[in-house]
Parts: sequence; structure tokens; C-alpha cells
Amino acid sequence: MSTTAIGKGRLTKLLFSDAGSFGTFASTGFKPTVYYTHTLMQKRPLEDNPLIGAGLNNGNDAAAPLQGLPDLSGDIVVPVDLAHFGYWLKLLLGAPTSTGSTNLSHAFASGAATLPTRDIEIEMGSSDFWQYMSLGAKSLALDISDQPGQQRATVSLLGKKRTLASSTGAGTPASIAAQDPLAAAIGQLLIDDVAAGSILSARLNYDTGAQIERYVDADDFASAIILADDAKFTGEIRVRYSGQTLESIADAMTAKKLEFKWSKGSNNALSIVAGAAYLEPAGAAIQGPGGVEASYAFRASQTSAAAMLAVTLKNQIASY
Repeated sequence: MSTTAIGKGRLTKLLFSDAGSFGTFASTGFKPTVYYTHTLMQKRPLEDNPLIGAGLNNGNDAAAPLQGLPDLSGDIVVPVDLAHFGYWLKLLLGAPTSTGSTNLSHAFASGAATLPTRDIEIEMGSSDFWQYMSLGAKSLALDISDQPGQQRATVSLLGKKRTLASSTGAGTPASIAAQDPLAAAIGQLLIDDVAAGSILSARLNYDTGAQIERYVDADDFASAIILADDAKFTGEIRVRYSGQTLESIADAMTAKKLEFKWSKGSNNALSIVAGAAYLEPAGAAIQGPGGVEASYAFRASQTSAAAMLAVTLKNQIASY
């Protein structure tokens, strides 16, 4: 007698394509990529049925429920990998401006009027394929600290529809790009191009402003994804207190350039820049006789000369 076979996340495969139009699952252009976890789920709540006069057994028990509206959303945790992270930056910020030949620089920026949507297929096993149609990016979150392992990011997604299939719809996908991971411990913060000291951790949040739109269109699934709200780049910087500098900057409401950077060399690096970021005063609370910390929330803005957020990815990938 042998052990019972179970489904394992390590054996799943994720393919994606940006070739489809909204509401139509792509048939070409699929590429494989890597991830840690995902919580993509199509929820369809069961609603109360208040119908009267249906000839039921009694007046106290519930009637058969009604189906609510479907909602497709969830998070995917991905490595901040110099080759693969560009796929997610494209979904969050739009296609980059790429320069170079062998060694390339891909410049992404916030502020696009529209953003792409994406179809994802996850192979769970033989004859078991979960297809997620017309996904858009709602937000990006990064936690930065001097920790072991690869730097990770969480991308929140929303979309139209999930379909269960017994065969792949991805055709013949491209080969997977060679991985080029970034260690979490090599992250760095620069303030006005000067390396900041005594940074304990940071959290970055970028919200695209995307939301689901529903029309009267003979379909109970989402009809569109729109950029209804302003995009926002916010976060928090936790520091070991060593003086009044950051508190004074916050008090004065002085815009500062914040650059979060990971570098493996001049041709392999990631830079996330808020050209005009404002800090909130944090105070200097004393929690006891030990070391003093302070946490500064920040919010970025666009200026007359530049977008709110600029991301530069340097690698050997020809295009995104």
C-alpha cells in the first residue's frame, strides 16, 4: 500500500498573456513566470431568497438561496526578480520605455491613462487548468528590511471571470526567462540621492486606482476595469532615532526624493523613485530604557516636471 497522492503547489505552473481583449481569454502570447503564493478566487455569495407564495413546507425555514454577483480578485506574491518582475510592473504601470541592446534599461512611470489587463492560466495537474480572464492590477506592496531570502512583492489583482478547463488554452508558450533574483538584504534607501542611515525597515504601497465596473450588458460578470480613483504611492519608513533631521523635514512639509534601490551591478538593478515625497511627523515616543525608534509615513505626488512614481529595471530582457 502506498501513500495518497495530493495536489502540491510546487508542481503548479503559471502562464500569462497580455494578448487578449477584455472579456476574451487569449489564445497566443503566453509566457511562464514564477510565484510564491496566490489567493485568486472567484467568489459568488449565496443570497437570501425572500420570495413569498412558492408553496414551501413551512413558514420558518429558509428557502433555497439565490446566487449573488461573481467577484474575481486576490493577491499573488512574486519574487522581485530582475527578469520576471518587469511582467508585474507592466501590469501596474503600463509598458516601459526600453533602451539598449544586450544590456537594457526599462523605464516605467505612473500616470498612464489606461493600463493593460492580463489572462492567467494555472495548471494544477493533468487535465486541471484554472483560467483567470482579464485581470488588472489594483495595488503593489513591498516590505523592505535586512532579512534572509529573496525580496518579495505582493500584487493585488481584480478581473472578470474564472473558468475551469480540462485542457490548456495557452497553446505553445514561450520558454521561461532565466531567473535573476534580488536578495532582500541588499535593499537601500536614498534621500535626495544620499544613502540614508539607521533604516530598520520600510513598507511601500502603490495603488493604481483601478476598480470593477458593471454595465447592464446581459452578463453578470464584471464589464470593465476602470481607473476611477487617483493613483497613490504611499509607505512608511521605520528608523532608529538618531536626531531631528527627518522630523524637521516632516514639520517643514519639504518634498524629498526617495529612492529604494537594489543593485547587483551597473547592468542588473532595480530603482523605485518618488521624486516628490512628503513625510508625516512621527514624534519620538519613549517605550522604555532601550533604543528609540520612529516611523515616518510618506505620500508621494506628481510635479509639473515628473510623474509621481518612476521605476527603472536594468537587465538583459529584450522587451516587456
